[in-house]
Amino acid sequence: MVTIRDVAREAGVSIATVSRILNNKGSHSDAVVKKVLNAAEKLNYAINVNGKRLKTGIKNTIGIILPEYFLYTYPNMLATLINEIYARSFYPELNLNLNLDQCFHLLRSGRYDGVIVVEPENQERIIHNIIKEEYHTVFLGGDISREDINFVEIDYFQAGYLAAKRLIKANHSNIMFLTDNRPLNIFAEIKRGYLFAHDEYGIQYYEEFIIDRSQLEESSEDLKEKIDRTTAVFSIDHKLSQLLIKILLKLNKKIPEDLSFITCGDDFNTETIFPELTTVIIPVEQAVSLAAEMLTREILTGDRIIKRVKLMAQIKEKGSVLKRLTKK
Repeated sequence: MVTIRDVAREAGVSIATVSRILNNKGSHSDAVVKKVLNAAEKLNYAINVNGKRLKTGIKNTIGIILPEYFLYTYPNMLATLINEIYARSFYPELNLNLNLDQCFHLLRSGRYDGVIVVEPENQERIIHNIIKEEYHTVFLGGDISREDINFVEIDYFQAGYLAAKRLIKANHSNIMFLTDNRPLNIFAEIKRGYLFAHDEYGIQYYEEFIIDRSQLEESSEDLKEKIDRTTAVFSIDHKLSQLLIKILLKLNKKIPEDLSFITCGDDFNTETIFPELTTVIIPVEQAVSLAAEMLTREILTGDRIIKRVKLMAQIKEKGSVLKRLTKK
């Protein structure tokens, strides 16, 4: 049987260091933690850690795996999630930009009672292992098609569709789409909804009107020429909206007289933009509240019934969309 002494020997550290790291105590460098966790995994010591966990009970610690994008775009999302976890007598621990392999490593180490993973990539092998080992996990969004996992998702496709449809119904056809160049599923889904609305109404979309963050930050003459040729804008978030609004001010373009404008955001973000924009409300706070409830209930009660929830977006009108008398 593999012992903690074997793990210490493999990692080249003391038994006390191994004990503290596996029990999430003390402070150690990332390099030392990695050596110990790698040694424990190599020797399959995680089985013993899990056995100890069953004997001593839950640790009351939940890991949050979150892409950095959400941290500054939806700050209320993290604040709500932390409050919900605290309200259920657990302690949250935030991890930014970890992939699923790293998440699985943390679960095997016995560091958390469970994790909430926001926008994970679809790594089928790792997801299979998480399910096989019966780790308490809730996935929030991401391009995951499996039906045997706890999953809370926001219909970002519907968000993109609603915004594009609203502008198309107001007789806009050259609709600029502001997106981000990070490889997150939410951007692909919003864009898919934007394109689907064009197809549904028989309107040609132009790739040149799909603008990413880098193009906005450059604010080139080419971008200004494209702005002159469009009558409406749809942005995936309020940060990108603010970048474009600064450019529009320099060009003496007015909203909605010169450009109709729709953005995505939550109720908090809609209050931070001037002029006020018609917004596709993304229910991020509701999503994380549900995720926290699902995970803590499973940990405390042992309820293993798989739960899948899809939340819908809705448009909040703010007067930034004008109907054109003729299509451009």
